[in-house]
Amino acid sequence: MNGPRTGGILAILVFATLCGCYGTSTSRRSTGVLDFLYPEGSAAAPAEDVALTLPVRVGMAFAPRGTMYNDYPEASKVELLERIGAAFEKKSFIESVEILPSHYLQETGGYDNLDQLRSAFGIDLVVLLSYDQTQLTKSNNWSITYLTVVGAYLVEGDENTTLTLLDAVVVDIPSRALLFRAAGTSKIEDQTTAAGAARSMQETSQRGFDDATEKLIEQLDLALAEFSGQALQGTVRGMGTPEITINSEDGVVIDGNYGGGGAFGLAEGGFVALLVALGVLGRRRDD
Repeated sequence: MNGPRTGGILAILVFATLCGCYGTSTSRRSTGVLDFLYPEGSAAAPAEDVALTLPVRVGMAFAPRGTMYNDYPEASKVELLERIGAAFEKKSFIESVEILPSHYLQETGGYDNLDQLRSAFGIDLVVLLSYDQTQLTKSNNWSITYLTVVGAYLVEGDENTTLTLLDAVVVDIPSRALLFRAAGTSKIEDQTTAAGAARSMQETSQRGFDDATEKLIEQLDLALAEFSGQALQGTVRGMGTPEITINSEDGVVIDGNYGGGGAFGLAEGGFVALLVALGVLGRRRDD
């Protein structure tokens, strides 16, 4: 009597295992800049006109966590911030870059929190980074071999996809104006065994952030060039956005609002020289 009953139980177990082999699992981690800058219930206030004095002091931080299933380790965040900060420090208009640990930013701190950081660290601008990384695991036809010990260790029955978005916004703290933004993306696909799945997901997660960081640095150069072109017209991002005035290092006011055409005056010539210093073509200083 035990024979058929035992066989039935084994059949159920095998069926359940086979069903488990064919499926998709999802893991996601993310943060959000807008959730931090404009927490629920806060009144939206229009940005004021921008007045920058070069060289500027920049703070750099990850926005506090938003929708999150798995957080990104703080040590890894600091490493990415240092890589991006090193690229910023090569710009001639940057005096210093201050890396701000995540715990300095409150989840719903908003601009009041940024005002505190401005006073504490003496920064003019802040670069707020956010990320969204999703990892998908899908079993393929070879996953049936996971029913054997050998298959779980030798056969690549899992197909993994890691999608990473790394976004950066540059905010002028006193005016509450978003000067420019840039993003870097990454997509990594690989296959792995059941036994090596956890390690593979961890490695591709880090690779995704590394790749997105490199692309973000490139896009920041392009966004800076676009911002410089808009600043030449005296606005942050074109019509309807805050006006901008830039003071040179020696106190000379360089204003983009020149009015009509004609030959370059001293202010216009100075501003063009400033754009070159800003790296309008994405150029950096020599090391």
